[in-house]
Formats: sequence, structure tokens, C-alpha cells
Amino acid sequence: MSTMELLLFFTVMGVATFITRVLPFLFLKAHRHSELLLHFGRVMPVMILVVLVGFGVIGLLETRQEDATLMLIAMVITTLVHLIFRQAVVSIVMGTAIYVLGVQGVLW
Repeated sequence: MSTMELLLFFTVMGVATFITRVLPFLFLKAHRHSELLLHFGRVMPVMILVVLVGFGVIGLLETRQEDATLMLIAMVITTLVHLIFRQAVVSIVMGTAIYVLGVQGVLW
């Protein structure tokens, strides 16, 4: 692919991604105070964490012992940070940082 084709490709993909992220907000603007949407707003962070933990556990079962230990440590830290601060973003970033630092050999 030429440079121009790559730029066109990434531009189209960027616009498509932006549109798919914006449309739900535009369509649901009139239902902003809906009980169902408010409920989803409360439970979605926990649901996302459950999915991440599920994939993490599946990954634990399929990895080497050293990697599994690191993943388990990162999952425990993520859980503890979430229980302490009750902020999904903070706990996800902290657990991810621990895992990445461990993989890079910075922690041990």
C-alpha cells in the first residue's frame, strides 16, 4: 500500500469509529433520565470488570507458571484497589501497570 492509501484507510477507519461512538449518545439523548439507562450506568463498570477477570482467569489456565503468577498478582491488586477506591478506571490502570511492569522485568 502506498502512503496515500494508508492515510485514506486510517482516515476512514477513524471516522467510522468516531461515528459508532457518537451515535448512541445522539439517539439516547432524549432518554437521558430513563431508569433503565441510569441502571446500566451503575452496573456497567462492574460488568466490565467481571468480563476482564473472566478473561484473566481463562488466561491463567493457559499460561506458564511464571506468567500465571504475575497475572494472579495483577488481578489481586486490581481487586484490592477497586475495593479500596471504588473507581473502575483507577483499579484497571493499576492492575495493568503492575502486569506490564512485571512482564518488562521491572518489578523482579
